[in-house]
Amino acid sequence: VDTLSISSVRFLDYDYRDIYGSFSYGKGNIDGIIRCADPNLMFNLDTRMHIGGPGVAGPGRMTLDIPLANLEKLAFYDTYGTAKIECGIDLSINGTLMGDGETALYIRDLRMEDKEGWKDISDIAAGATSKGKRQNIVLYSNIADMQFNGDGQITDMIRFLKGSVIGKHLPSLLKGTSEDTLPANYDLLVNLSNARSILQLFVPDIYIADNTAMAMKITEDGKMQAYVSSPRLAKGKNYLKNVGLNISNDEDILNCSLASDDIRLAGLAASNGMATILMDNDLIDLDLHFDGTRATGDKGSIMVDCKLSRDMNDSLLVSINPTSSFLTIGSHTWTVGESGVLLKGSDISIPSFSIGYDENHFVNLSGGLSRSSRDTLNMNIRNLELGLANDLLEKDYQLKGELRGTASLFSPFGDNFGME
Repeated sequence: VDTLSISSVRFLDYDYRDIYGSFSYGKGNIDGIIRCADPNLMFNLDTRMHIGGPGVAGPGRMTLDIPLANLEKLAFYDTYGTAKIECGIDLSINGTLMGDGETALYIRDLRMEDKEGWKDISDIAAGATSKGKRQNIVLYSNIADMQFNGDGQITDMIRFLKGSVIGKHLPSLLKGTSEDTLPANYDLLVNLSNARSILQLFVPDIYIADNTAMAMKITEDGKMQAYVSSPRLAKGKNYLKNVGLNISNDEDILNCSLASDDIRLAGLAASNGMATILMDNDLIDLDLHFDGTRATGDKGSIMVDCKLSRDMNDSLLVSINPTSSFLTIGSHTWTVGESGVLLKGSDISIPSFSIGYDENHFVNLSGGLSRSSRDTLNMNIRNLELGLANDLLEKDYQLKGELRGTASLFSPFGDNFGME
């Protein structure tokens, strides 16, 4: 093909323009050049590859230079504003696509632009070798380092985690049947040194502090151990500080333990949080203990039993049952009554839920909420002290007084969220 010219092609709701190319093939060798002069995606791709037979590639190389990719304008990615990228990519392949072989990837001169201007990110070097069933992958950069060693492909490890770990202990979480993959030896180590430079461009509301580390080890008898440690993890205004997460499937139970010095979730702040989560046979037991951050000495404990299942339409059902939960604020200890809450997608069913510290200070909920079906959620509030928000939330709103009365939310709710 001496000359290929595409004036316009539509892909994922964007019209790519001014694409040119030329190709040749002979004696198993492919040589090709592709040029794109679209104002929002400019690139030059040169490739030379030897195809030795079905599934056999290499030796060969590809060089891709991207002077500009305007992610804000390209419809395949929804950015949060100005987002541009430029870099060069070198790829070499030698071996079979699914067997023995070596692959090397080098991303050079990576630069990105956000609302604060252009930034030099990092060069990224990665390599993979496969021999028989064993695969080794390494990645080095100023953003993150990764090492993987396994008696199978990294995709085999992911299938094992999905089918033989999550699928075994929480089968209803996976829609349909999960693939039971034979265990093997896998080791994965990831260290993040400057992930913010990438995250602030693609997901700016996600924050992962420097020196965040993750490790996972799977043995051929099916045992898995993993940990995550980080000085700070955040999404928007929610965060965890000095986080330690450990996960294992010893004794045929999926066991997670989480510790954090400082927690802020949904506007509620707490310190010295410790949580244990046990999962097996679609049952989840959560045990969370924490100290308050504003009222010194305040304590809290949340114990919840959850049951996962699916209905006849294969929709996921989550039954939540609080047990022995309390929150101490000042001189009062608020207790959560044992009750049941059923979640089905965005629909919520609450036969009865109560929290209070005596017969004259409580909040009761009963009924349900739905986006598509008729339902009613009834609320009965008795002498709720508004000043509690000043203790629970990080910001002092200087609220005073008491709230009492009843309210109803009617479904399906519209712009007024069903309030009357």
